[in-house]
Amino acid sequence: MKKILMTLAAVLCCWVTTTVFTACSSEEEHPVTYKYEVKLVDYARYFTDEASQLQAAFNSAVGTNGTVYPYYQENQDSKMKSACDAVKKKYTDIQSVYFKFDLIRIASAVGSQDVSTVIASYEFGQALIKPYVYYAFATNRDEAYAALEAKKATLDEETYEASLKTLMALVGKHTVTTLPSGETKISNVYSVFETKYKDEFVKPWQDNETSTQNLITSCNQIADEHANDVLAVDVIVTATKTGFFDKKVTEIWRRTFPTNQ
Repeated sequence: MKKILMTLAAVLCCWVTTTVFTACSSEEEHPVTYKYEVKLVDYARYFTDEASQLQAAFNSAVGTNGTVYPYYQENQDSKMKSACDAVKKKYTDIQSVYFKFDLIRIASAVGSQDVSTVIASYEFGQALIKPYVYYAFATNRDEAYAALEAKKATLDEETYEASLKTLMALVGKHTVTTLPSGETKISNVYSVFETKYKDEFVKPWQDNETSTQNLITSCNQIADEHANDVLAVDVIVTATKTGFFDKKVTEIWRRTFPTNQ
C-alpha cells in the first residue's frame, strides 16, 4: 500500500511539474512585442514639404524608415515620447496652418490582434498662435422652395419660372438621391455666392478685420446684383465664420431678399 501511495505521489509531482513548465513555456513562446509609429492624423492648409519634413523627423525619432519598424521586448513609451518631444521643440517655425501627429504604440502577440494605443499627440502650425476660422453660407433654402411650391397655383407661369430661377441663383439647389443600387447621388446647382467661394470656404482663413470686411464687401456686391430679380417668396442668405478650434459659429453678414413680383 505504501509503495502504491509513493508511486501516486511521484506521478502527481511529475504532472504538476509538467503543467507549470508547459504554462511557462507557452507564455515564453508568445511574448508581447512593441513597435512605435507616428502618423499624421489631421491637417489644414499645409505645405507638402513641411509635412514631409515633420514625418521624416518623427520616423527618425522612433527608429523607422516608414517601412521597416524595430520591435522591442519591453515597453519603450518614455523613450519614444522623449524623442518625439525633441522634434516638437525643434520645429517651432512651421508656416502651415495646422498639423497633428499621433505617437502610437502597437502591442503584438502571436495568436492575438494587435493593440494600438495613442500615447502622445503633437500639434504644429500657425493656428496654434493665431486665430483661424472657416467661412460658410447658410440660407433658408428648403423653406423658400417649399413656400414657392405652395404659392405655385396662385402665380402665373412667367412669375413662377422667374422666381424659381432667382431661387436657384440665390440659394442653389442641392439634392441627394438614393439609387436602386443603394448608392447615393448628389446633384449640385451652386448659388452665385457658393460659386464664388466654394473652393475657398473649404480652407481655414486667418480671423482678422481685413478678411471679414473683404467677404462682407463681396457679398454685398453679389446681393446688389440680384436685388431686383423677380421673387415670389422671401429669401435669406447669411455668411458665418466658425472657430478652427472652439467651433464657435458667428454670423458676420445677412441679407434678406424680400418678395418682388
